[in-house]
Amino acid sequence: GWGVVMDPAELPRIVAKWTAAVAAGEPWEDTFTLRRHDGEFRWHLSRAVPLRDDAGNVVRYFGTNTDITELRRME
Repeated sequence: GWGVVMDPAELPRIVAKWTAAVAAGEPWEDTFTLRRHDGEFRWHLSRAVPLRDDAGNVVRYFGTNTDITELRRME
């Protein structure tokens, strides 16, 4: 479902990077735009880390999306 808020041109790259991280059980990080409720695209830093059970198996990921639009404008 989250693909609907992403730039369609960037979606294949982002999905490929996410899929590789999940397959390897590694943390994931990327920067890209997400569409806000009013239709404006804003830059986000997205991160996710794997959470593991006692046996070391990844059971889920915990992630965040941080709006960094103003930071990018200042750069």
